[in-house]
Amino acid sequence: MSCTLKLDHDLVLLFKHFNRVVDDKRHNELIAEYEIRQKLSMIGLRQTPIFVHAAETYSLTVFDAFQNEYGESTTMIILKQQDAGMFVEFAIMRYDGGPERIVVFNRNDLNVRCSCKKYENEGILYRHALKVFDTVGIKTIPSEYVKRSHSKLVDAFKEPISE
Repeated sequence: MSCTLKLDHDLVLLFKHFNRVVDDKRHNELIAEYEIRQKLSMIGLRQTPIFVHAAETYSLTVFDAFQNEYGESTTMIILKQQDAGMFVEFAIMRYDGGPERIVVFNRNDLNVRCSCKKYENEGILYRHALKVFDTVGIKTIPSEYVKRSHSKLVDAFKEPISE
């Protein structure tokens, strides 16, 4: 019988701890969301639809990486654009030099492929793709580029239980 009481007692402690972790996580998310909104207004990008969509969609960690790439996309210039029906090929590089990248945009599925392979390697939208999206008028992140593991919903369950 004492084993049952101890198990019940441990279970109650576990649930109390779990509730505390969830409450802490919610509090941290509120603070992070507030900070994101402050950053948006500070850097003047609050009205940029794709940036706002990223802030609403991505977890804080992924949004921080996206924010850096988005900022870098504003330094990219299009050297040439070649239209081939369904596909558009762009030659892109940084305004002050650097390697030229070739980005192929598929009009049918809004897919981009870049010679840098950054999306394939790192899994987030990168400056070259964002420059192409801006150029062709895409104002929200295509669903293909919102991985389930990057969304805000997943972050709520990632925090390990620790003392």
